Amino acid sequence: MSIQPRVSLLRWLDDCAFGYIGYQILVDGVIDGERREFWIGIDEATAQGRRLQFGDSLKGKCELATPSEFVEFSEVAILRVLARVARIGCKAPPWHGVPPPLTTYEERGCRRLTLRAYDDKCQSCIWGAVMLAEMILDRRKPLHRKYRDETYCHGPPTCHLYHRGRSRRVTGKKGKI
Repeated sequence: MSIQPRVSLLRWLDDCAFGYIGYQILVDGVIDGERREFWIGIDEATAQGRRLQFGDSLKGKCELATPSEFVEFSEVAILRVLARVARIGCKAPPWHGVPPPLTTYEERGCRRLTLRAYDDKCQSCIWGAVMLAEMILDRRKPLHRKYRDETYCHGPPTCHLYHRGRSRRVTGKKGKI
């Protein structure tokens, strides 16, 4: 299990807005008898109240998320901690342990992270984040949107695992940037 901030990202042309809405948990588990990895979304109160961290074993019940979310399952109705790992006090990346409150992530801000660095090293880190970017392509047609995954890091600038991602752009009407 890995836990990271759950962020909504809205992009239009070269502007963007972040919304910190809870936490997302990467689970290696069983759904309808099939073992696989999947993401679930929980709110801040649930995560902080249960002091969830990397390696904990969970059991729960939740609903399918909307297509405009990165997580597959959200609205967790029941979430029980079956087993806890010993509290982890990491002094080197990737950082594990109980994630900080969402206000800490907002205050620190985020930096673009390469997908390769995220997949190879940062997927279990509390400072990493993969989010679904919702892009408005034409301001006159705000309901016409596209989606893509983007990876970010909220961690300290001194982290040796960090690799800066490329600039992200939104291609607008008639292919303009």
